[in-house]
Amino acid sequence: DGIITRDIDYGNVARNELAQMTNKNNIKGFLKDAMVGADVFVGVSVRGIVSQEMVKSMAKDAIVFSLANPVPEITYQEAKEAGATGWIIKPFVPAKLLSAIAKVVR
Repeated sequence: DGIITRDIDYGNVARNELAQMTNKNNIKGFLKDAMVGADVFVGVSVRGIVSQEMVKSMAKDAIVFSLANPVPEITYQEAKEAGATGWIIKPFVPAKLLSAIAKVVR
C-alpha cells in the first residue's frame, strides 16, 4: 500500500518497472505525501480520496485530473476552491482535456 518506491521488489515485473520509471525522488508514504509540491494529479481511483488540503499542498498552478468513475476523487468546485488552475473531472469534454494537457506540457 502507498506510494510505489524504487527500493521494494513487488514480485511483479510491470510494477517493478513502473517503480523505476516514476517517483524519481523515491518519496515514501501515501497519496497525501505524494501530492506535496506536485504539478499534476492524475486519479483513476475512488470517490473522495483527494481533499482540498491535498490540492492546496500541490505546486502553484497545479492541474487535477480527477477521473474516478462514476464519482471523482475530488469535485471540480473543491479543486478550484483549493487553488487548482486546471482540472478535468469526469464527465469531461475532449477539447477541455486537450487544453489541460497543453498546460502541463508547455
